Amino acid sequence: MDLEQAVKHIIDGDAVLFLGAGFSREARNISNNLMKDASGFSKELCKEMNVREEDDLGKVSNLYLGKKQSEEYYCKAQKLIAKLQNYFICAQNGYTNSQELIVMQEWMRIYTTNYDDIVERICEDKKKEIVPMTLRNSQSEIMQHNSIVHLNGLVRNLDVDKLENEFKLVTRSYLVEDFNKSEVKYCFQQDLKNARVIIFVGTSLRYDLDIQRVVYSIDNIRDKAIFIDRKLEKDEEPDIFEKMKRSHLEIYYL
Repeated sequence: MDLEQAVKHIIDGDAVLFLGAGFSREARNISNNLMKDASGFSKELCKEMNVREEDDLGKVSNLYLGKKQSEEYYCKAQKLIAKLQNYFICAQNGYTNSQELIVMQEWMRIYTTNYDDIVERICEDKKKEIVPMTLRNSQSEIMQHNSIVHLNGLVRNLDVDKLENEFKLVTRSYLVEDFNKSEVKYCFQQDLKNARVIIFVGTSLRYDLDIQRVVYSIDNIRDKAIFIDRKLEKDEEPDIFEKMKRSHLEIYYL
């Protein structure tokens, strides 16, 4: 499918949007810093703890929190939540024109692996209704609203209980067993089947194994999936594994 045809389907409201960490590049958080991905946040925690840099947020967070039975655990969890929110909550007007343009289209549904609330911030600023959902929501709840589904959780409403149960502190393997057990998986499959086009912005198929399984299970996926990605920086090496995964899909570099 060419880009002009895809744009027509988007305008007609027949498209699904899937956002990855690359979408959030250039947005600013409430600390007035550029928003990085989970890997960047993991490295920031490592610096604070004065340990070797590690981009696996799950491992680093476990080290940061310590044992759940310890007296300090609750305070550490609250501190981690505050850091996550300062890092991933979008500042008012802290998004780019391109991000706004993408979000403001009439999508069938938006799915994201991101913790941030850029989509919600844009919709609030522009008076557009959107309802954030997570893996805890039911199929009927997701289907009856103009919704964005946060597959790894959302920092905006994060508390200690959600940090332990709903929020996924991971970097390299975004979707875990909970995705396969959830009603979200069936919504995702249904939306991919019904959509005329599926737009992936800043996403990776290298690590998101559960996404791969669902995406490639759709019979005519080659005719529907388009990846929007950034151009490589000068001297930046392409990811050959990612390239292999996308080899038979349409990719546009913007």
